Amino acid sequence: MPRRSATGHRRAQRSRSRGRIALAVLAPLGLLVAAALLWFGWSGYQTYGDLSDAQGEASRLTAALSTGDAAGARDAGAALESSARSAMDRTDGWDWAALTVVPGVGDDAAGLRALSSSLHTLAADAVLPLAEATGDLDGLAVDGGVDLDVVSELGEPVSQGYAATSEAAAEVRAVDSSGFIGRLREPYDEYVDTVEGLESGLGAADAATDLLPTMAGGDGPRNLLVLIQNNAEIRATGGLPGAFVLLRADEGRIEITRQGGPRDFEGDLPEPIIPLTDAETAIFSENLGTFFQDANFTPDFPRTAELVNAHWEAAGSPDELDAVMSIDPVALSYLLPALGPVEVGDATVTADSLVEELLSRPYLELEPEAQDELFEQTARAIFETAVTDLTSPVEFLRGAARAGREGRFLLHSFDDEEQRRLAGTRVAGELSGDDGATPHVDVSLNDATGSKMSYYLRYGVEVSSEGCRAGGQVLSGSMRLRSTIESEEAADLPPSVTGGGNFGTDPGSQLVSITIIGPYGGTIERLRVGRELVPSATIPFDGRPVVTAGALLSSTDPVDVDWQMTTGAGQTDDVQVGVTPSIVPGDKNAVSPSSC
Repeated sequence: MPRRSATGHRRAQRSRSRGRIALAVLAPLGLLVAAALLWFGWSGYQTYGDLSDAQGEASRLTAALSTGDAAGARDAGAALESSARSAMDRTDGWDWAALTVVPGVGDDAAGLRALSSSLHTLAADAVLPLAEATGDLDGLAVDGGVDLDVVSELGEPVSQGYAATSEAAAEVRAVDSSGFIGRLREPYDEYVDTVEGLESGLGAADAATDLLPTMAGGDGPRNLLVLIQNNAEIRATGGLPGAFVLLRADEGRIEITRQGGPRDFEGDLPEPIIPLTDAETAIFSENLGTFFQDANFTPDFPRTAELVNAHWEAAGSPDELDAVMSIDPVALSYLLPALGPVEVGDATVTADSLVEELLSRPYLELEPEAQDELFEQTARAIFETAVTDLTSPVEFLRGAARAGREGRFLLHSFDDEEQRRLAGTRVAGELSGDDGATPHVDVSLNDATGSKMSYYLRYGVEVSSEGCRAGGQVLSGSMRLRSTIESEEAADLPPSVTGGGNFGTDPGSQLVSITIIGPYGGTIERLRVGRELVPSATIPFDGRPVVTAGALLSSTDPVDVDWQMTTGAGQTDDVQVGVTPSIVPGDKNAVSPSSC
């Protein structure tokens, strides 16, 4: 066996020495990491237990609120705060802060820390004050209206709850969950969605409690026109205005003074009821201004309200409008649990049956005049029940908050100060302009079939940030549309459903007009429908780029739409995506994470 040279021997010794030195240095570090992992596992387990307890108390709180159990709500709220405080205390010290930089567990530790802190903020500063105020809700509804003193008393806890919820949402939004272990990532993301939903709902409630005393006639009589949108014929804000109810409020007392529908307004006018901009005409056509039922071709509800008011005045109504509100049957179904079943003629409508009873059955069984009459009767029955026989104010407010969160409940006041207070809330329904670092993408749909085929329309929108460029973001967007009924089957439906081919679309198919509005100061660089490029010129619209396209659905096969766009310079925050509400319950609006 050959002998090793002296040089090789010395080299081997040096190598062993370096190895021993490295081991001496790394061994304690390895032990520290191992100890940290063990400690994180044990403390994390305890924190997880606290959060699980909090989840249970949240369920108990929800149940108590649903039954109007004020004492139970306060007890559950206090227990929720206690569990959340325990989780926060475990994750708030220097030892946990050190864990956030340990490889392998740092991002999870940061996530648990943010979640625990956020939950405590939510429980202590939002849930507890609101739970304490639950008892006041029993006196909110009085015969024929609302008690304005109770509304005023609710103002402070609602405002405090909204501020706390916004803070709680900001805490968890600041942490990226993409690197979390699966067991943590999914509930974390669900919590973020929940608290953001609460933030939106309480924002609407904060504006409502601020404005309701005035809107309910506390400073003098008020006239509110309520439009009932028909989602079976889709429009940018939800659906075709199918009926209206005029409410008169005075000192909190609310009564229906008039109701009607599209027949109360002149048909297709020779020119727009008020001047349209060149961009509005190019994007939405003159129908936006010439036809009452097309006043919400635009997704900008303040503009819709302005057009509706012009039609109202042209019809010679003696009642001057103070505000316009819009709601759809899906939103009305959210309110019905607070009202109980409502009798409409010979039928009884419930939360589960309302959408079908209003948006499908009448067009299959009734003549057009009877369809309009049923729509108006249902609207009157629901509103009369709401102001005279409200059984659960908590459920009513929960339903109204959900409707506002999903963009199904919209309100515009013609008083400049009131509208200023509404601005920025979901219920204002504004089309955003320059919003600083926040880019907005809005996708709106309008039926181009002249039918009620939107009852069978399903769709979804996704927008993702692909990277940063020129101080902004590169975005890609996609949309999938499909019909739930084959065209051959649909062609056998009555013309009141299919449109009868009167607007150029074969009975059984449906043509959907799609408007894509890009970020302020940005561009839309490519649009495809079914992989075919659409030669659609970009139209500048109040500083935002707009393209339009049509999607023809002739079977249950999906139609895919995709596009590319850029944001304006400096728009590096998360992308706010607005989408027309559909006939399917749920919120189609979304937030897409920034890649910058």
